[in-house]
Amino acid sequence: MMLKPPTSRVTTLKADECYWSVLDGSVADGLRGKARQRALLFALEQDLPMPIDEIHAVFLARPGGQIIACACPRDLLVQLAEDADVVHPEAIPDWLDCDQDAVDFDLLGGDILSKRVRRMGAMHLVTVLLVCTLLSSLLTVGFVIRSRAFEQERQDARAATNAAQGLVLPPAGAGAQPTSIRLAALLRTVNSHSDTVMNSDFVSATDSLEQILARWPQDVRLQRLTVGKLDIRIDLTMPADLDPSLFIGALEELNDWTLSAPVVRRSQESTSVSLSLQRAERAAG
Repeated sequence: MMLKPPTSRVTTLKADECYWSVLDGSVADGLRGKARQRALLFALEQDLPMPIDEIHAVFLARPGGQIIACACPRDLLVQLAEDADVVHPEAIPDWLDCDQDAVDFDLLGGDILSKRVRRMGAMHLVTVLLVCTLLSSLLTVGFVIRSRAFEQERQDARAATNAAQGLVLPPAGAGAQPTSIRLAALLRTVNSHSDTVMNSDFVSATDSLEQILARWPQDVRLQRLTVGKLDIRIDLTMPADLDPSLFIGALEELNDWTLSAPVVRRSQESTSVSLSLQRAERAAG
C-alpha cells in the first residue's frame, strides 16, 4: 500500500489503497446513527483482511437497496489527518458500477478528524465556555445588584414607616408596648373623638369663613386665605382707588376674633393688604 503524501488540504488515495464492498442494505433496516454504523461494519468485516476496529469505513446507499462500503486503515487516516481536511479515493472501481463521485467517500469523519478541524473545534469549545462564563458573571452581577436594590428599598420602607410612626406616636419609654399595639390604641382614641373634632374644628372654621365672605368687598382679588381654629390669615389685592379701611373695619366686628395690626402696601395700580386675626381667648391669653 503506497502512501501519497498530501500536498494540499484535500488528499486523494488510489482506489486499490482502499477496501471496497457491496453490502445488502437489509442488514441495517430500521437502524439509525451509531447502531446502523455498527451493523454495516459487522456486515463488512467478512470482506476485510483485518479486524473492523482497525479500519474506518464510509457507507453510501444506491438505488436497489444496496450499500457501497469504502474502508481504509485507521493508522493511515490518522497520519493523513495531520495535514489534510478531506481524504477520498481518486476514483471508484469500475466493477462497482456506481454513479456517485469519489469525493462523496470522504474518509475523515467520526473520531478521525483533521488537525485543523480538531483545533477549530477546540477553539469553538473554548469560545462557548468563555461566553457561558461571561453570561454567568453578568447574571450573577445582575442578581447581586437586584438583591442590593431590593434590600435598599426594604430599608427605605422601614425607615419611612418608623419616621411616620415617630410623627404620630409619642416617644416610647422603658418597657413600652410594641409600636403596632401603641398605634392601634392611638387609632381607637382618634376614632372615638372624631365627632368632637368635627364639631370643634371644622364647624368653627366654617362659621368664621361665612362671616368674612359676608363682609367681602367687590373688585378685591384674594391672594391667600387660611382659616384655622385659632388663627385666620388673609392676603388680598384691591384697586388703588378703593379704601381698604372699610374692609379692615368690617373685620374688626367679627365675633370671637381680634384683628392684629394690618399691613397695607400701596402702589399706583393697586393696594396690597395683609390681615391676621386671632381667636379672642388666645389674644387675651
